[in-house]
Amino acid sequence: MSPPLTNDLLLRALERQSVPRTPVWMMRQAGRCLPSYRKLRADRSFLQLCKNPELATEVTLLPVQELRVDAAILFADILLPLEGMGIGFHFDETQGPVFERPIQTARDIQSIRVPDPTEATGYVGDAIRSIQATLAGSLPLIGFCGAPFTLAAYAIEGKTSRSFDRARAFMHAQPDAFSQLVDKMCRTMGLYLESQIEAGVHAVQIFDSWAGWLTPDDFRRYAFEPVEQILEKIGSRTPSIYFAHGASPYLDILQKSSATALGIDWRISLNHARNLFGDRYALQGNLDPARLVGASPESIREGVRQTLTDYGPGPGHIFNLGHGIHPTTPAENARIAVEAVREFSPAFHLSSPVEDPR
Repeated sequence: MSPPLTNDLLLRALERQSVPRTPVWMMRQAGRCLPSYRKLRADRSFLQLCKNPELATEVTLLPVQELRVDAAILFADILLPLEGMGIGFHFDETQGPVFERPIQTARDIQSIRVPDPTEATGYVGDAIRSIQATLAGSLPLIGFCGAPFTLAAYAIEGKTSRSFDRARAFMHAQPDAFSQLVDKMCRTMGLYLESQIEAGVHAVQIFDSWAGWLTPDDFRRYAFEPVEQILEKIGSRTPSIYFAHGASPYLDILQKSSATALGIDWRISLNHARNLFGDRYALQGNLDPARLVGASPESIREGVRQTLTDYGPGPGHIFNLGHGIHPTTPAENARIAVEAVREFSPAFHLSSPVEDPR
């Protein structure tokens, strides 16, 4: 059994329990905005970092040490499990992920496997155990996976895209085949998250980066319902966060989510979401990542204050960005935002008797 955490603010906020201040972490916090990360990447590929548990541990801990965030998130990539499914890809420095043989027909889907995560991504479990040993109960560790629709879109499109037109056209032209692909992604991600939980993560997040391109009906069928199947599989073993980027058209659907918390992007008012969802979910978000790129310290601090004010007083808020931190963000700007959350958020939790685990 794991020892009690020294800083359990994230876990308490996820369960909408009383906290002395709002916990803060940032999506992609261990990425290119940190000079220490760029130094590690100078003579190594991105996948070399992901697949080496020692290096993945080091990168995971960089923002904990340098930004003073309240949670670590596993350094990995949502695409890693696809390799074990027989979907090959590599990362191009300028284009991002590039798939060797994008899916074009229903026949291509028949050969896709649902792999054992220990065999396909055993290095992820090794990294989790290494990170936990290094953290030694100081902070919670978040695991994650990609959502089935987002992964299926990548596999068909063959690369990143502004609107994933090719993937959406396949979805409409061959709905049965697309459903089969999403189902295989769903089963693979369920097993993958289970393996992360068994390895020791304290919470998990499901990233649906491209679901915002769907109609509401297609979102329900190809994004929301498969994620619900994953959440049903992992059950109540760990708190869960569902982040659907561009989710403003789907708030009525998200009201039925089984997730512990919902990630909110910068296009949605936290106040509006809180009024809509009531006390059912914790909410995570939602400072516009662009504010950290070039804004003045005063503007960053004001953005943090506005975000906290938008959510309002009381439990259930995890401060984050409305999407991943931009790679051109100066590390100092990220530190300013984190420190502003620490400075301003206690005023929103005045009724809490809990001490701040600084």
